[in-house]
Amino acid sequence: MSETPNFYAIIPANVRYDKDLIPNAKLLYGEITALCNAKGYCWASTEYFAELYNVNRVSIQRWLKSLEENGYIHREVVYKEGTKEIEKRSITICYNPSNKNVTTPPQKSYNPSNKNVTENNTSNITINIDDDGAEYPAELVQKLYGAFPNGILQQNIVKWLKEWPREMICIAIHKAYEQMVELRNLSKYVQAILDRWKIAKIDTPEKVAKADQEFKSKKKNPFNNRNNEPPQSKLENFEDMDWESIYG
Repeated sequence: MSETPNFYAIIPANVRYDKDLIPNAKLLYGEITALCNAKGYCWASTEYFAELYNVNRVSIQRWLKSLEENGYIHREVVYKEGTKEIEKRSITICYNPSNKNVTTPPQKSYNPSNKNVTENNTSNITINIDDDGAEYPAELVQKLYGAFPNGILQQNIVKWLKEWPREMICIAIHKAYEQMVELRNLSKYVQAILDRWKIAKIDTPEKVAKADQEFKSKKKNPFNNRNNEPPQSKLENFEDMDWESIYG
């Protein structure tokens, strides 16, 4: 199907653990987020979803109704001009559906299979919280910035997760947020931090903390060496990095 974009689907905690939703509606929500990433809305038909999940149209309509009644999506019908004939149906995501208190049960880490429900260009990622309370980057972005990661940031997160432990990505995101980096610049900022860590061979939270502490100590005693010269720090403080040169 030509309208299927190559974006990743994210199912946030408030959707996953909403007991009022039909279980399969949660999976459908993830597919809709992927399709919405291109233009902010989804034109996929009921028939498309029915074929995708190998179910009948009635099932898809029930799932959509469940999502809409619980405030997670908005559906709009577009009629052909001057007629009552339906031309298109659009679906948009409601990112702040309600003030529901959704209890998040502890979950074991889950690595999704490379198999899709059927052959298509979207990949579903279910973002979980482990027993140890460790966060996943996409959910952290949503919590800090109050918005879903956009398509480019989603793709970068997937790329980073192949190279870095998620804790390290979350630390980098936290550093960016503390420096008041806007969401539109987050990908570039986080990538710069990860590149610095890679050069300095910093690959654990403990090494990040140690590097930060070493920098603070050197900052307090800038001339504390034998030649009474400023020491050459192996790692610059991320907060003092020259981001203008990075952004170009």
